[in-house]
Amino acid sequence: MLSATHAEQFSEEERAALAPYFTNTERHVFALTNLPETVKGALFARYSRYQGTLRRLYLEEFAKDAAGGGQAFDGEDAKRPLSDSELMKILNREGIHIARRTVAKYRDELKIPSSNDRKQIF
Repeated sequence: MLSATHAEQFSEEERAALAPYFTNTERHVFALTNLPETVKGALFARYSRYQGTLRRLYLEEFAKDAAGGGQAFDGEDAKRPLSDSELMKILNREGIHIARRTVAKYRDELKIPSSNDRKQIF
């Protein structure tokens, strides 16, 4: 448990993952920078039900995905990419309650093409 005098401790690898998006890792107070609105929205939606700190949540559940921004989704079939509706259902099952139009908005902001544009015909 953290106290008012002891800040959370991070490894060098964790600091490197946090550095682009968190203003510091040494103190309790920090700001978020350069995080896409989609990630911030999902991060805070999840944080409301998370027992740890915001930075720890980011490291555990978001950092690995941040490195691949704009890429196709993990495990997505190139012949049948996931639609915005399918992505909405997946997110809802994971506890992130979001509308299909919001998925489309965030997908556009992240410059991820629509499922039709991601489809690769063989």
